[in-house]
This record gives sequence, C-alpha cells and structure tokens, in this order.
Amino acid sequence: MQMKKIISLSLALTITMLCSACSNTTPGSDHTGNDSYAGTTDSNTTAELKADIPEDAFYENQESHILARGGTGATDWANDDLVVEDDEARGDVVYKAIYDRNLAIEERLGVKIVHDRVNGHNIAEPVRQAVMSQEHIYDVVMPKITDAATFAQENILVPLSEMPYMDLSKPWYDQRCIDELEIGGDNYFFFSDITIRHLDAIWLYYFNKQLIDSYGLEDPYELVESGKWTMDKMAEMIKAATIDDGDSKWTKNDKWGLVAHDYVITASYVGAGERIATANADGEISLTMNNDRVYNVIEKIVGLQDYWIRYALTADNYGSAAPVGFEPSDNYAELLNVFTSGNALFMGECMVAIEDMRQADVEFGLVPSPKLDEEQDEYYSAVNQVAAVMAIPVTNPDLERTSIIIEALAAESHDTVRPAYYETAIKSKYTRDTISAEMLDLILDSVSYDLGIYYNWGELSGKFCHLVYNGGEGFASMYDANVSAAEAALDEFIEVLE
Repeated sequence: MQMKKIISLSLALTITMLCSACSNTTPGSDHTGNDSYAGTTDSNTTAELKADIPEDAFYENQESHILARGGTGATDWANDDLVVEDDEARGDVVYKAIYDRNLAIEERLGVKIVHDRVNGHNIAEPVRQAVMSQEHIYDVVMPKITDAATFAQENILVPLSEMPYMDLSKPWYDQRCIDELEIGGDNYFFFSDITIRHLDAIWLYYFNKQLIDSYGLEDPYELVESGKWTMDKMAEMIKAATIDDGDSKWTKNDKWGLVAHDYVITASYVGAGERIATANADGEISLTMNNDRVYNVIEKIVGLQDYWIRYALTADNYGSAAPVGFEPSDNYAELLNVFTSGNALFMGECMVAIEDMRQADVEFGLVPSPKLDEEQDEYYSAVNQVAAVMAIPVTNPDLERTSIIIEALAAESHDTVRPAYYETAIKSKYTRDTISAEMLDLILDSVSYDLGIYYNWGELSGKFCHLVYNGGEGFASMYDANVSAAEAALDEFIEVLE
C-alpha cells in the first residue's frame, strides 16, 4: 500500500509541474501556452522567482492545520502529499522532497504543518461544523471541487484577494484554474504545487498499441499531432474494434472499442470546447450550454452506445441504451481488466489509472479527449469533480499568516517536489516511449475547467449526463425546463458575492 501511494503521489506531482505552465486562455480563444516551460525542469527559468514574503515572518512553533482526505476510507484519492509520517517513505525521492520541503518551511517560518485527516472523500461536514460553531480549527481546507463551489455559494470561503501574500500570478499556482474559475475578479479556491493529487483526476484516453496495429488503424499519436484527432475519427476506430465473439451475445468477453464510465460525456463536452457556464473578461457569468455545437456533441456520444462497455458514476445505472455494463460492485476493477486483457481498444479514465496498469502486460499509449472537428482550435482536457482544491474558511482569523505559509510552501514545492517527481517518475516509471511523454505535456497543457460543471447551477451538468447516457433524446426540453432554475441559482450566487 505504501508503494502504491508513492507511485500515485509521484504521478500527481509531475502532472502539476507540467500543468502549472498552462496559459491564461479561455475556451475558444487562441491558445498560446508556455511551451518553453511545460514539461521541463530547467531551473534557469524559475531561478529568480521566490516567495515574496516578509523576512521577519516567524511564528514560534505555531501549528498550521490543513483539513484534507486521508486514512483508510480515502482510498486512491487521499491527499498523501501534504506531510510524510512514515520514516520508510522518506527513502523515495519524491517523498523525501516533500519531507524536506516541509522541514525547510517549518524551520524558516517557525510553524508545524499538520494534516488533519478525514476518511473518505467528504470533508464537507467537518468544515460546516467548524463554520457553524465559529471555531478556528482549520487554516486551510481541501474539499473536492464541487464541495468547494458549494462552500463559495454559502459564503463560507475567503476570497483569495484577501490573502495578502498569495501571488496567484506565480507559476506555482495553476494558471488556467485561476483564469477559468475566476468570478467577478476573484477566486475562492485554487490548485498549486503544494499538493497536486487532484491532477490524478485529469481525463484522458488510453489505447492498446497492439490492437491499433492488428486492426490496421491509424496511429492516434499522429492524429493528435496533425490536429485530426476528432470525435468522428475516434468513433470510426471504436466501431472497427467492436467485434462479437460469434455467439451473438454481447458480454465483457467480446472485443470492444471503448471501455469507460459515464465521465466520457462530461469529458467529451469539455473536450469539444463547450462550457455550461462561462465568465467573460469582466467576470460576468452567463450560461453558454444551449447552442448548435452541443447537439453535435450529443449525437456523436450517443453514436458510441453500441460500442461502449461501461459503468455509471452519475447516472442511476449503466443505461438502457448500452448493450452491457458493470454493476457498481465490480466497476473499476472490471474496467481495468477489460482493457489490460486486450478486450478494448480504448479506455477512458482519469490519469490515476496509469499507476494501476504499471505492471499490466499491455503496451498502451495515451491521448487527450478528441476535438469535435478539425476546425476546433485546440484540445481540452476535463478534470473530474473528485479533485481536491485548497480553500480558506471564513473562520480563519489570521489571513496574513496563512497566506505567507501557503506562498512559501507553494514556491518551495515548485523548486523541489515538482522537479523530483518529473525526473524520477514520468521519465522512468510511467511513459513507455518518448511520444507518450510528449502527449502528457499536451494533455496537461490542455487542462480546462467549467464553472457550470463545478457550481452545477440548476443541476444542468448532472441532468445533461443522465440525458446523454440514456439515449440523448429531448435536450431542448430538458434545458428549457431547467434554465430558469439555473439562472436563479446563478443570480443568487452573485448576490451573495456582492
């Protein structure tokens, strides 16, 4: 179990190093990126960037408490990159970097970094209990994105503009997250190099290299690089690889084009460059879901129904439109088994699945979500809502101290933990060829966030997923029935912020 945590942590840390290079762009704009930075560990590019904090900041052994997932109930999404408590783990180069980072900041600032652990994914209850009792228990909390968005709407998070020493323009913060989730000129939660476990939640597609060759299909890498990796092209390949074993009964033992859970729908929507809600340059939010391109996305996803073996995360079950699916008790393990046993050409999953296939006897590559069409300007990669962000509860009485600690930790992580992971994990453990490493760079540079998915105004996100998962009929009526509630929820949120 400890080794699995080390592997998982290592993956997350490198991903942040690459992802923090994302440019400040919005969907549909010209994406320039920062190619000289993404995927590199050149210390010369950041040698002059240091945390701009007071030289005399020192806190006489005070504790700084961060509430985050951890313990037996947190499973693969535990935030095990905050502190290192196992002496044996310090032998791993990445954990050693975390340990050294904490030690350096604790000595520099006279603080003790404390990870207050909660089992399972849900830290919402202890956060609300602390706020309701007006107790200062946690300096920082790390809920999943959707819970953080709910907290923001409940007005129990500190706007980051009130954190005097957090410089969100620095590269140790995820710039695309800051840009795309900004509301009214402010942010309420953030991703940084302190803890980037959330980047395991980036969505991508794995493909079986042997099956590509045996079916005589086009090279997905070349399609991506030429800009021709589209939903139609992926569907063409998926259909070619879906083959019945001859008994006319579709089962897990047949050959499938795609194995995935229902996040395919959200990832395809984001991958097509669409957003449920978008903030303009002035921070004004509008619903942007109802347009002609959305109907094209629905049509293309529904067109995969007969070629997609799946299980449900957000839908009630795997859907009447699908020929076969997994029951909840065996979903993730079965999904991996279908792919690693050679029964699926593509597997749609989060980045975290790489660690679970490290010992699998399958040669796989990885690619981003496809574009809707070749006219689309770039690729976009969605982040699953389970990802944990950092936020500051309103019960925190010392924003200056907390902002200094965060800035110092983030800057130190950027220079130590991040490069330690990139050299030891991504190059030597996970990628099986140089092109896979390049694809990781592209995927991480294409990470994108949708306000409407995380804030879920009018429950449009979940209802869209249910609709498409079960055949895609009636989008217009579904949208018309819920748009008023979405607009009302959005207006209420804006009032809370004012």
